[in-house]
Amino acid sequence: SLCVVLCGFVDDGPLKESMARRRESWVMLFKIQVFFSCVAFSIIVPSIAPYLERMGAPKYVLGVAVAIYSFGEMVGSTIFGRWMTVAVRRDPDHGPKRALLTTISAGLVGSLAYVLADGVKR
Repeated sequence: SLCVVLCGFVDDGPLKESMARRRESWVMLFKIQVFFSCVAFSIIVPSIAPYLERMGAPKYVLGVAVAIYSFGEMVGSTIFGRWMTVAVRRDPDHGPKRALLTTISAGLVGSLAYVLADGVKR
């Protein structure tokens, strides 16, 4: 009845449980994405110096490369963070998973390009 709705005596437990289950379904994927981002950063940054040395780059280029990499991380995180927010609002059930799987796939492509770039001749 109207009194039940207005007074707040409606049992919204099942609704809260459903929302919690939906959130849990993509939170683990988010944690995996963050873990691999940290791993990628800790692998790429130390490997830049030997890579640039093999290419014959001057020493100052290492600082420039690390700065550009960090700037790219900042810009990319902002863009993909906003995209994630929009995905959650548009489709709370599937949007976050799609956005995270897309960013993970893009990260894999970038990592593969980094590995293959070492074999490219100048």
